[in-house]
Amino acid sequence: MKSSLVGLLWLLSACLVSMHVLAAEFRVAVSENASDIVRVENGELAGIAAPIYRCVFAGTGLDFSYVELPLARSLFHLENGEVAVAMPLASSPDRDRYGAFPGNLVDVRYLFLSFRELPPMKEAGDLLYVLPRGHLGARFVESVRTRGIEVSSWQQVFTMLKLGRADFTIVPQVILPDILRDLDEPMYTQPAGSVPASLYVSRAFLDTGLEQRLAERIDICRVRFEDEIRQKQRTSGYPEEALQPPDALEE
Repeated sequence: MKSSLVGLLWLLSACLVSMHVLAAEFRVAVSENASDIVRVENGELAGIAAPIYRCVFAGTGLDFSYVELPLARSLFHLENGEVAVAMPLASSPDRDRYGAFPGNLVDVRYLFLSFRELPPMKEAGDLLYVLPRGHLGARFVESVRTRGIEVSSWQQVFTMLKLGRADFTIVPQVILPDILRDLDEPMYTQPAGSVPASLYVSRAFLDTGLEQRLAERIDICRVRFEDEIRQKQRTSGYPEEALQPPDALEE
C-alpha cells in the first residue's frame, strides 16, 4: 500500500512538472552580434541559420519568445536565469558555468581576419586582436603570444582594425561574405579552427526538462539539415590569401 502511494505521488509530481513545462513560455536571448547568422524579426527568427534553429524550437512542443541582446548581456541573463536559452553559441569551457550545452548542431569554422597580410599565427609574435565582448575567438590564440581587447560590436571591431589600433580579429567563416559586402578594402584570412555550436540552456531551467527536449531536437535537425550545412560551409570558404574587394567578387 505504501509503495503504491509513493508511486502515485511520483507520477503526480511528474505530471505537474510536465504540465508546467508545456504551459510555460521560455525566453530566448539571440545575440545581436550574430545578426547575419540569426536575428529576431517581428518576433520570429530570421537569417541564414534561422531554418535549422526553427526546426529545433518548433519540434519541442513548447512556446518560446525571442529577444535580441548583446552577447555579453545574453550570457549574464543566462547565468542569472533571466532567460532560459541563449543562442547562437559555440561550446566553450568558459561558457559552461552559464548553462548546459545540449548538443552540437553545427561545427562552426573560424578565421583570423586582417586588413594586412599576417604571418602564420604561430609565428605572429606580439600582435593585438580585437573581438566583441564575450566572443570565444580568443580561444584560438591562447597558445600564441598575442594580446586582446574587447569592444561592444562588430562595427567597433572593424573601426579599430581600419584605424590600425588592432592587428586582427577572429570571425565565423559563415559570415565572411556579409563582412566583405560592407567593406571596400581587401581582407586577408587564415584558418583558425572550428568548434561545435548550438545554444546554451540556463542552469536555472535544467529541472524543467527543457535541455532534454532541445537535445533531442538538435540531433534530429542536425541530420535533417546536414547537406544544407555542408553547402553553406563550401560557399563561404575562401583561400588563405588576400580577398578581393566586394565589387571584384561580384564580377
